[in-house]
Amino acid sequence: MLRTVHLTVVYRDREVIREASLSIEPGKFIGVIGPNASGKSTLLKTMARLLKPLSGVIYIDGKELEKMNSQEVAKKIGVVLTEKIQSGLLTSFEIVAMGRYQYTGPFARLSQRDKLVIEESLRSTGALPLADRKFSELSDGEKQRVMIARALAQEPSILILDEPTTHLDARGRVEIMLLLRKLSREKKIAIIASTHDIELAIRLCDKLLVCNAGTIRIY
Repeated sequence: MLRTVHLTVVYRDREVIREASLSIEPGKFIGVIGPNASGKSTLLKTMARLLKPLSGVIYIDGKELEKMNSQEVAKKIGVVLTEKIQSGLLTSFEIVAMGRYQYTGPFARLSQRDKLVIEESLRSTGALPLADRKFSELSDGEKQRVMIARALAQEPSILILDEPTTHLDARGRVEIMLLLRKLSREKKIAIIASTHDIELAIRLCDKLLVCNAGTIRIY
């Protein structure tokens, strides 16, 4: 479970979310919606410990997020952001293998179990046929499936995605949102995704977090 208590987050010295207390349970697909500059991305990055809150506490499975080390966080939270990665000549399999870094030790050697987890992550996102293809040659929709697979390879209990349907056409947006809902149920993980596609979020998410004027309302 992810829980926030009186969480206040800032963006460029401006409070965008104030005193937010909420709980997100395993197996739920949560949509985060709201106007531009309402704090959606800042909230998600704070939940992922990429940004520090101004005040308040975030708990992951009952433990304070700020008191967890980086390896513990990586095993609990998978993150997919909108920023494009520099993949060079890496294959999709190698991209997803990056999600195992907290398990492989200093020499990054993949065990047989690591390889099985990577393959299963690719299979779960429908990206297994892309495993040997160069990531840079994939379509935007294919790349997003691989990036979700990379986060799944961390074996997290929480998956956080910032605008996962950006740059996708209408069919691609529906497919990714349906995939996220399926993964939340099959993997029994909490999936939290911000989106501008309000209609899809209403139809497919279990709950909506609506960010507006510094507050969060839950529907």
